Amino acid sequence: MKKILVAVVSLVMTLVMSMTFLGGCNLVTVDNERNMNQVIATVKIAADAPEENIYKKEVAMSYINYGYIYEQSYGYTRERVINLIVNQLITTRVYVQNAIIQFNNADSSSIYYGNVVNEDKGTWDLDRYLTEDEIIDAEYMTKKDMNSMIHGYMEGHDHGVTDTIVGEVRAVPTDAANKEKELTNAQKQAYKIDTNSSTDRRAAYNEVIELLEQNELLGNYDGSIESTAYYKDSLKSYKENTIVEKFEKAINDAARKSVTYEDLQNVYENNFNTQSEMSDSEFAEKLSSATAEDPVLVGRNGTYGYVYNLLLGADSNQTAKINDIETTDIAKKAELRKEILDKTIVKDLRSTWLLSGYDFDTETNCFTGDYTLVKDAKNSLPFGGTVTHVNKDHVDDEEYTAQYRIDSIKEYTLDEFVKMMDEYVYGSVQSNAKTSSDGVSIYKKVVNNSAVEEYDAKINELLFAFSTDPGSLNTYKGYTIEPIPDVGSETYVQEFADAGRELIALGGKSYIIVATDYGYHVMFFSQAFTGIEGFSTLESYLNFAMDTTGNVSYWEDQMKALVENWDDEDVDTDTFLYKFFNSVASTRVSKQISKVQNKLLNDHVYNANGGVTKYADRYADLIEG
Repeated sequence: MKKILVAVVSLVMTLVMSMTFLGGCNLVTVDNERNMNQVIATVKIAADAPEENIYKKEVAMSYINYGYIYEQSYGYTRERVINLIVNQLITTRVYVQNAIIQFNNADSSSIYYGNVVNEDKGTWDLDRYLTEDEIIDAEYMTKKDMNSMIHGYMEGHDHGVTDTIVGEVRAVPTDAANKEKELTNAQKQAYKIDTNSSTDRRAAYNEVIELLEQNELLGNYDGSIESTAYYKDSLKSYKENTIVEKFEKAINDAARKSVTYEDLQNVYENNFNTQSEMSDSEFAEKLSSATAEDPVLVGRNGTYGYVYNLLLGADSNQTAKINDIETTDIAKKAELRKEILDKTIVKDLRSTWLLSGYDFDTETNCFTGDYTLVKDAKNSLPFGGTVTHVNKDHVDDEEYTAQYRIDSIKEYTLDEFVKMMDEYVYGSVQSNAKTSSDGVSIYKKVVNNSAVEEYDAKINELLFAFSTDPGSLNTYKGYTIEPIPDVGSETYVQEFADAGRELIALGGKSYIIVATDYGYHVMFFSQAFTGIEGFSTLESYLNFAMDTTGNVSYWEDQMKALVENWDDEDVDTDTFLYKFFNSVASTRVSKQISKVQNKLLNDHVYNANGGVTKYADRYADLIEG
């Protein structure tokens, strides 16, 4: 869910790593202290709210931190950028003041109730609305930013990464992100800003202090970076961001809880009815555009379905040899091509995941977190190679980023790869059940109708590790397969298309390995559509998608439990119930957030009497540059 209000606050928070740009920007350096400390806007949206000033130097700093990107990369004029920044700074103040007012005025029936957690603090003291954990986290993040800024000025701070094997950049699973090391509150409180651990560190710190002084950001500096105005403003920004997040979360939660099971049924029924009226061509198009939130609900008679394609691509040498085959005899060419492709060597393609420091466990040799797709860690696919954690002795360093060296990458022959693949997916080598009339193009065909634990996740792990077909990664259910088309309008190369239709007919957890000029395609069955009745009710599709038998009341209870525990880490976000509910609720949540946002803007920013005053003449020279 995109956080609309928080996005504005986050945007204007100081971006410490871009501080290195300050020295080269004349927006700040050409102006004297009095000029840069001019108030360019004031915000006071209620009688009991404080009048908050926005200073000219904040505009200049925001331009240096991120505004110049709009001008240089997106063609914005300087005037447009400066006005955008001013409006964002004003909007931030409006959002924060409004959140505090709502929290203070909330009674037990209000969605904002309970956000005053420190009643002994003053009304406009940010800590009044923050838990101990949130305050500790804001302080920790601010200190971490300060360390990052100092670290950015240091030279020669690598930890000795030696030569390593380099591979092509590899796509990662959608939304994959490195997980930061979880720290306890005690560890966060013990975290220090390192200003003097080495000569280089001290020199870098002095540069930072000099830079802050040049740009009027020192304030009442007493020798510690925590006393600078820059540090205090950064800490304030983190706290304000948390407060606005709480405000927006209250709106989100209320909007989400207003969604009923009947709402889901109505959306589902509309989707089902729309798909029921589709022509075959429209159905084929829907098959290609379906998502986990909006799947195909109504089948078709004939060979329609999905297959996963793990391409073991021919290398440049093999491709050249295949292209040099001089025969018009299709069977003879397939025979010669087989001789070439049977020498295929397969390697794990996830090297750049390691070189990028993505989550990895050197004990199991497996990726972790969002980089593995299986739920059960014991089913994760190990990296096919030997890896050294180069800087494991620096895990506790303040700026630690994992660094790995790849010492070797395992090379699989075709037979070795298929054996490993069988053991990974099915738990044992699958017997060769080849019955196709084509004994040349088909390398192996396995018919398997047994249950396979985490089948789709395992297949996708194999795809990310070994498939040389970029289009096979991050798909919904793989490639779409349709009935035999009219002559001359086949979508895929013939061998792939024929194998795909045969695989759809096999069903289960079957696979076919077929050769084309591109290499060997390991095609796994994904889903088939064999009748036009489809899933006419939400309950019937939930039972199918989640492999459960439940009636309306059962799924109502499941939905209520899901909403109640929405923020829990244990909630399975990959289920159809979660994804479908989220897609329905997202529309309502977004509308409600936009409604609140527009009201705040109309009441306070666009309204001449709304509590916002701008002094455009005071920052006009920034527009002129």
